[in-house]
Amino acid sequence: MSEKLTVRALRMAPEGQAVAKAEGSPRVVFVPGGAPGDLLEVEVVEAKSSFARARILRLLEPGPDRVEPPCPLHAAPGRPGPACGGCDWQHLAYPAQLLHKAALVRDCVERIAKLKDVDIRPTLPSPKQWAYRNKVMVPFGERPDGKGLAAGFYAAGSHRIVDLPACPVQPDLSVAIVLKAKALAGELGWRPYDGRTGQGLLRHVFVRTNGAGKALVTVVTRAAHLPGAEAFVTRLREAFPAVLGIHHNLQPLKTSVILGPQWRCLWGARALEEKLGRLSFLVSPGAFLQVNTEAAELLYEA
Repeated sequence: MSEKLTVRALRMAPEGQAVAKAEGSPRVVFVPGGAPGDLLEVEVVEAKSSFARARILRLLEPGPDRVEPPCPLHAAPGRPGPACGGCDWQHLAYPAQLLHKAALVRDCVERIAKLKDVDIRPTLPSPKQWAYRNKVMVPFGERPDGKGLAAGFYAAGSHRIVDLPACPVQPDLSVAIVLKAKALAGELGWRPYDGRTGQGLLRHVFVRTNGAGKALVTVVTRAAHLPGAEAFVTRLREAFPAVLGIHHNLQPLKTSVILGPQWRCLWGARALEEKLGRLSFLVSPGAFLQVNTEAAELLYEA
């Protein structure tokens, strides 16, 4: 029989887990989706001698910094269906997120590095909380009912894709391009890649955007032949004048590594111009750039 507990969340641990304890018990319970101050009814899913992991059954009393996650797919007490594993902290008010993340840094410095009296400066807030990401890589798979393609993000700790209707940390343009690419892939008969068998064609659609609202799109496939590539390019260009280039990346290996070494430009620009402060960069689809452009500017100015 599963163990059920009533616990009080005390502080945050990495990956959006709350550190909680039952009254009178020394055992630590890690609770994904918990917030400091929460009183929770939980079910233990993993028990060790000194700690346990549990899932929330009921939120009995919310902590002072708990908020309703803006994303409909973020895990929250009482929400049905699979939760997206892409974001861990949306259930905490943003100022509280900054404080708790600084506390995690302090804990690492003091407990792991054994350094005392180190000045941990306040965490700089991102200029934008939402729609700030300049890159999204979306895996494709079969819908659970077998009726068409799924495109979204993995549920936490799994390879199960949670279909993407929207994503508040991505620009609207990126989400719209992914949804259009999904529709076109279905029409063109592109079967999704299956990591268990190593079969199928379409692995990911990858969108990079810049501060000027322009985009590069990359289709990542298992095989070099991309049937209907010309039609895909034409219809995506017609739907999105902001798309400046469309690329194809080949990843033939049975691996979780997203991008392979072989690239070809199907049409248009090979790079996007992006500005960081007074500097301008040409960013190719596979190049590294911090995903939060405005926060990166703060980093370089610090």
